[in-house]
Amino acid sequence: MIALFMFTVSPAQDTDQQLSPFMQLLSDFLSAYSDKKYSTAAEMGEKLAQSCDTVTEVNPDSLYAGIQLALGRCYSRLNRYEKAGLAADKGADRLRAKRMTKDITYANLLDNAGFYYLSDRQYEKGLQRSLAALDVYSQYPDKAVTQDMQAIYSHIGEGYYNTKKYQDAIVYQIKTLNISEKLNGKHSDDYINELTYLAKYYSAAGEDKKADAVNADIDKLQREVEDGQVDLPDVDSRDFSTAEECHKYSYEAYRCADFFLNHYLSNDNIDKCAKYIMSWLASTKDVNCGLGKVETELLTNDKTKGYAVAYMAAIIKYSIENEDSTFSPDMYHDAFIDMLNYYIANRELTGKVKSLEKFINAYNKGPEELDEMINKAYPGN
Repeated sequence: MIALFMFTVSPAQDTDQQLSPFMQLLSDFLSAYSDKKYSTAAEMGEKLAQSCDTVTEVNPDSLYAGIQLALGRCYSRLNRYEKAGLAADKGADRLRAKRMTKDITYANLLDNAGFYYLSDRQYEKGLQRSLAALDVYSQYPDKAVTQDMQAIYSHIGEGYYNTKKYQDAIVYQIKTLNISEKLNGKHSDDYINELTYLAKYYSAAGEDKKADAVNADIDKLQREVEDGQVDLPDVDSRDFSTAEECHKYSYEAYRCADFFLNHYLSNDNIDKCAKYIMSWLASTKDVNCGLGKVETELLTNDKTKGYAVAYMAAIIKYSIENEDSTFSPDMYHDAFIDMLNYYIANRELTGKVKSLEKFINAYNKGPEELDEMINKAYPGN
């Protein structure tokens, strides 16, 4: 939930007399949001926005922008899209006034505002916000193949479609599809869903033959999906000799990691994914995957190796989703939990694993006992 905000406060500051009331309100806000009490969270968020300038321990402009980013999400989940757009605009306006327009938070606020206004049928306003977000994101080559960039292209396409600029809508929907193919593969639900919009835009532009061809592609892909076809990269066609080469294919590593964690060890493509994951991790600097005694032991046995790979897959997802390569206790804890869940799902296939059963037994005694065991298993402890 902290990811809602684009600022950080060190734990030591929590005891500060000035910051403490603010931090309490922030904690209450995060709890309300986590519990999906969005109306209550929105009220707290408005109070946070009003008082953030009194906090001196963090940058008040980044703080204010982060609060407005979170407020927009609250209002969006309440289907109050205009209110959400206004919140995102306030955050963007603050950063613009402070000349912080190259900040990724600024781009996120702009595109969120674009989405909110599109949802509120304020199409021209939504389009302009997302185009402005694209100007910022385009300055960052590393953002070229990301879910954020895909969302921006998609919102721009939708904006052009709803303002009846159909050829422009087609151009940006094709850009959307190009990213989706790289991130998810042509046989993914995401790619097939985005194809339906391309067919819609072609039809609106009067290009019925192209619309029919896209619809035929959709039918073909759906049949292939039903037959079990998936799109996974082949590690043998990749050069992972350097960290730079690995970085080019981080989205493929993420796709393999996601596939691995969402399919049984008996799946025909599991070994292919495992090979990719382990080869990529060996040279990348995008992810630091620490191995403790538990994971190292799992790797030494063919029967249990898959669980170690599940742990690695979880580390990859955590790092890429959070854009943080630093190995940490929080990262380890989350990845270990994912590994245990994967073990529970596959236990009948491999049989019980003594080292993992200890953690399952600890959880049965209480989550706190499990957390303590995971903390002790952290590499270096």
